[in-house]
Amino acid sequence: MKKNIIKMTLDIVMIIVLALLYNSHVAAMSFHEIAGLAICGLFIIHCLLNIKWITGISKRFFSKSLALKVRIGYIVNLLLSVIFIFAVISGIQTSQVLFPADSHGSVWRGIHHFCGAISIILVGIHLGLHWGFISGMFKKVIKLKDTVRKVIAMVLLVVVLSFGVYSISTSSFTNWLVEPFVTQIKTDNAVDGKVGDMNDYTGKEGNNGTETKHDDSTKMVETSPAIVFGTIAKFISIMGVFAVLTYYIEKFFKCKKKGKQ
Repeated sequence: MKKNIIKMTLDIVMIIVLALLYNSHVAAMSFHEIAGLAICGLFIIHCLLNIKWITGISKRFFSKSLALKVRIGYIVNLLLSVIFIFAVISGIQTSQVLFPADSHGSVWRGIHHFCGAISIILVGIHLGLHWGFISGMFKKVIKLKDTVRKVIAMVLLVVVLSFGVYSISTSSFTNWLVEPFVTQIKTDNAVDGKVGDMNDYTGKEGNNGTETKHDDSTKMVETSPAIVFGTIAKFISIMGVFAVLTYYIEKFFKCKKKGKQ
């Protein structure tokens, strides 16, 4: 029980910090780069805490007895690992503080944004696949009557889906998904009402296809609790959309399988 609480606390911290990375206006770029590396460190710790599960599934991955849900969860975790590796590599290539360079290639920036968007989807799927465990932990920690819990769950479901869909349409999320595959992407989304991209450069693109570095490592960023909370809510709600979709897709196939029996 204690180990599960530690795991859940670690996961909550990871998700909150990850959400903050998607708005470069929450804090200076130094926070973005340091916190990004910290997320990778927390992810490694997360994997170490689950090393028995990882090694066990690795040995049985091609076994016919292994449940499809477990196999999918393993693939999602593997993809997350790959995405985080590419996020770190592309982050170093577009660094302004820890690994500064004279110029920043738009290709690496696009890859960095794409990794960020894909990580939102994968984290959402991961949460959806483990929702039974998550809800079970909350039941043990927070004691509520079944009727009260169901009402709260329904309200939260409506709020998360509504705000999540709204956040997808008003943030740079969809742009990040296609950025590496298009020749030119609009970069004027960092305005009020829309969340800025993860590395919001203001340098004009040069003739050689690279961007002049915009150093905001020492710039004071005007932020507030409302902006911080709004950023967290916005991107966690997007994760929530994919978590809900995953949960109900799994539930649909379970019901379909029971119907055939």
